[in-house]
Amino acid sequence: MIQGAGTVILWSATIERQADRPLAEVWDNLDAVWRRFNDHEWLSGKAHGHAHRVDGYARHTALTVNEQGWHPHFHTLLVVSRNMPREQAVRLAADIAARWVDAAEHVGVVASTEGQRIGLPAVALPTDSPHQARRQAHREAVARVQYASHQAWGHPGSIAGTPEGVFRAAAAGDADALDLWHEIEEATHSHRLRSVGGIFRTPAAPRR
Repeated sequence: MIQGAGTVILWSATIERQADRPLAEVWDNLDAVWRRFNDHEWLSGKAHGHAHRVDGYARHTALTVNEQGWHPHFHTLLVVSRNMPREQAVRLAADIAARWVDAAEHVGVVASTEGQRIGLPAVALPTDSPHQARRQAHREAVARVQYASHQAWGHPGSIAGTPEGVFRAAAAGDADALDLWHEIEEATHSHRLRSVGGIFRTPAAPRR
């Protein structure tokens, strides 16, 4: 939680692994769930008049694979500029998880509330500065939030099953790993690894 400044929520959004499905297809499903989840900019609350609207998000796609199939998932930083009482932040986190599960069901894939890891790290974001300065402060806070998430959730114990691990295995001559690497190459050509919204968006350049 943020003391007297604003609120940060860390969220890992997941869907169930889909055995024997290519990465691009599973990633398509994950993106479809996000679009349904954030339909009409639900996170911002603009279309629904929510009191606890999210002012911005930064989303990174992580890729892992094991014998049960590909598991692309989103690590997302959500920022509410005003200080939110912990009880309200917990309710917002629960609403996010429940809406994600409903969106997955609508798309036709499986997700569970237990699979959505949501945390409220203690990272301060100054909000008493002018708008542009505050935007920069939020950007700089991302690194601190990532550090806090590592402290709360732990570092991955192995690179096996990650793109780095797949690449190393392929470079060492593993033919199966090489096939997986080709899947990663193909899928990343048509999907975005990172996405931002709200205060994290870069302002459009003024017309001349």
